[in-house]
Amino acid sequence: MPVTNFPEYAQGIEAVLGSLIATGEATLTDIRIDQRSSLRGFIAGMLQFNDGSELHFREFVDASRTKPKLMYAYHYQSRLLGNSRGRVKISHGFHGLARKKIKKSV
Repeated sequence: MPVTNFPEYAQGIEAVLGSLIATGEATLTDIRIDQRSSLRGFIAGMLQFNDGSELHFREFVDASRTKPKLMYAYHYQSRLLGNSRGRVKISHGFHGLARKKIKKSV
């Protein structure tokens, strides 16, 4: 998305998130917009989908560049699945599928 300053970029991200939330498929559980200058800033947040999965995202943006994202990360995490030996968290990130055991809650 071509932009001329960081507030314009942040407003575009908020509009995209607002459109998704309006569908009822997800809720925005966390958002942080940190404007560092008129051209640079940091955006981070988490969306939780109705099936219990989560999307964590963060971007460092410099609107003076042709490609404004200097650093970004997106992490999709499936819901927790239960079994007789505890719960297993299934995560999908840049490094493929990773499984991590989580201690059973008492």
